[in-house]
Amino acid sequence: MTTKQQTRKAFAFAALGCIFRPTNAVLWVFLTATLVVQTKSKLALLLHTIVPVGVLAISLMLVVDRIGYGEWTCVPWNFVKFNVLEGKDKLYGVHPWYWYFVAGYPEITATHLPLILFEPRFLLPLLPASFVYAGKALLYLEKRTFFKPLLGLLILLNGIAAVYFARFHQREAGSPSDALRQDPLAFATARYKSHPLPTYIVVYSSGASALHNSLAIWKFALQKQFDHSTLSLDADSPVADTHMLVYSNQMISP
Repeated sequence: MTTKQQTRKAFAFAALGCIFRPTNAVLWVFLTATLVVQTKSKLALLLHTIVPVGVLAISLMLVVDRIGYGEWTCVPWNFVKFNVLEGKDKLYGVHPWYWYFVAGYPEITATHLPLILFEPRFLLPLLPASFVYAGKALLYLEKRTFFKPLLGLLILLNGIAAVYFARFHQREAGSPSDALRQDPLAFATARYKSHPLPTYIVVYSSGASALHNSLAIWKFALQKQFDHSTLSLDADSPVADTHMLVYSNQMISP
């Protein structure tokens, strides 16, 4: 593969990343600017690589969004409009500028730090660049006698953290949907003893069969169903929730 082909491939992945998460552009703007400054044939790079890849990526993005939304829309522009121009990102909380240096970035590059947690996923695009420096540090430490124990400790700590955060961290004490499925009558009696039943009930197909008789008694009728998944996405339930079902209360006029 030639250098030109490698560059086009790199820009293709960069464009794909920016489509999936517009904030990736913050990282790629600096990398692209560095490449443009260092290359001798700047115009050729712009016309033969950056513009073709950009036009193709944007065109594909618009077509996919047209199919998904049912109308022409530009999702990155909506993202910028919502978060930057309208400032509605502040609805989810605001941190001081130094938070990224004292908490955010150290948090995503370390196994665990006792620092305040707030949406570090937005900083995840910085991880690949961080891995380069981490790899260089590990290469330097490889010659030390304590390298293997240190490497084993890193793997162990990350493994424990992965299991804990994936399975137990911030897990709900009790699932209302599970209680509704196990004993619908007791759940409805306890929850709606002094309140009317809701106008709509939304359940997944795996739990609909257990609620079928109760929903009929409560005068709920299936209003609409939506395709959901062909695979089980819940580790506690091997049955795939193929549909999302919406039931409406026939005793209440919508």
